[in-house]
Amino acid sequence: MSNHTALALNGQDSFTGVLAQKSGQPVQLCYQCGKCSAGCPMSAAMDIKPNQIMELLRLGRPEPVWESLAIWLCVGCETCAARCPNGISIGRVMDCLREMGNGREANGRGRKIKLFHREFLDSLRANGRVHEPVMLARYKLKTGDIFSDLNIGVRMFRKGKFSLLPERIKDRAGIRELFNQTGPLTGGSN
Repeated sequence: MSNHTALALNGQDSFTGVLAQKSGQPVQLCYQCGKCSAGCPMSAAMDIKPNQIMELLRLGRPEPVWESLAIWLCVGCETCAARCPNGISIGRVMDCLREMGNGREANGRGRKIKLFHREFLDSLRANGRVHEPVMLARYKLKTGDIFSDLNIGVRMFRKGKFSLLPERIKDRAGIRELFNQTGPLTGGSN
C-alpha cells in the first residue's frame, strides 16, 4: 500500500472511509479524470458510469449506487485499475458495494441482475462449477419470466451446449468452506 493510499484510509468514520477500509481502495483520491469510464467495457450498459459512482461514493451518497444496475454489471476486469492514475480498483469497490448492499431490496432490472448473481453463486456452491440448466430454471421461476427465451435454451440443448446432469468437482466441501468464509454476499440464499 502506497503512502497516499494509507493516508486516504486512515481515520475515516464516514461511509466513504468505511468503504475505503473494507475495499482497500482509496476512494477519496478519485479526482474525476474519467479514465475508468472511458475504458470500462460495461460502461455503455451502466445507468451510472464508474467515475460517477466514485463521485457519489466520495460524497457519501451510496443510495443511488445501490439502486443502480452498475454494481451488478461490473465484470471485475480491472481495466479501471490499470487506467486510474491513483491506482483505484473500482472493481474491488464494486465487490465491496455488492456485499455491503446485499441485504437491501433491489427492484426492477436491478432485482433480476441480483437474482441472477445469487443463482450463479448458489449453483457454484452446490457443484463447484455452474450448471446452467438448473441455475437458469431457478432464476426464471424467481423472476416469473419463464418462457421469454425458452427457444434459445432448447436450441442450445439440442446442439449439446449443456447437459441435464451437473458436472461436479471432487472437493465440493472445500468450495462450500470458501463460500462460508466470504461472508454475506455468497453465504446463504435470499
